[in-house]
Amino acid sequence: MKEMESRVSKFPRELRHVGGSLVWEGLLRRLNLEFSEESRQNLLAANLLLKKYSEVVYVNHTSSMEDMELPVSMVLTFLTNTKRIIGPVAMQHYDPGRDWKNAVLLRLLKPLGIEIFPIVQPVGIDEKATMYSDEKTLQMSADLRTATTNAVRNPGTVFGITPEGTRSPNGRLLPARKGIGYLESYDPSDTLRYIPVAIVLKKFYSSPKIEVGQPLSLGEMNINNKTLPEDPKERAQILANAHMQRLAGMLPLEMRGVYKV
Repeated sequence: MKEMESRVSKFPRELRHVGGSLVWEGLLRRLNLEFSEESRQNLLAANLLLKKYSEVVYVNHTSSMEDMELPVSMVLTFLTNTKRIIGPVAMQHYDPGRDWKNAVLLRLLKPLGIEIFPIVQPVGIDEKATMYSDEKTLQMSADLRTATTNAVRNPGTVFGITPEGTRSPNGRLLPARKGIGYLESYDPSDTLRYIPVAIVLKKFYSSPKIEVGQPLSLGEMNINNKTLPEDPKERAQILANAHMQRLAGMLPLEMRGVYKV
């Protein structure tokens, strides 16, 4: 906890907030995005909850630039109680032994209170565990899992994730990967709050907007954990689809893709 706070103190929250606000307002103007009062109120509620809980902000993945800039600047602008921002990346890009350039760049974000590392895998490294089964990588994965568990238990952590895992070329939702569903394993007390963020750009729809949903726990989403399958992969996929259904309900019908009901 002290280490976490010291990293944040090197780059004052006030300065991050001002910088984020400038980027946020600039993006809204440049992209001509509608941002509703309901979305603003949901973010203010989420900011208050960060004093007691950690939160997951998840976004539909359509454009590498806006998908990164919009949610990050939004978090810095509205979620001022954030102590740490975490995002997932594949192990092959995090491990210096496999991709040292990206590994260095990812670690350079730490002074900003932003950490990008493999965090959503169930056991070992990921579903391609056979590719990364050496002792060093397994130990790195175990250490990252411990760090993530500790982050969840300390209020003020924000996880940023795109559940689809890859960009949609036409704006329509793709099937969610299991990552966001695995986050349940870090949160046995059901305290994480999940916040869907729908980004609708003009190139995909005539009315561009960014919409933010309510911060809800799995229990508040009416997901009965006792009825979920024991198999971790099946369980994670069901949870991931439930999150995506929330996100789909905030998008125009034409953009709901595989989650169109």
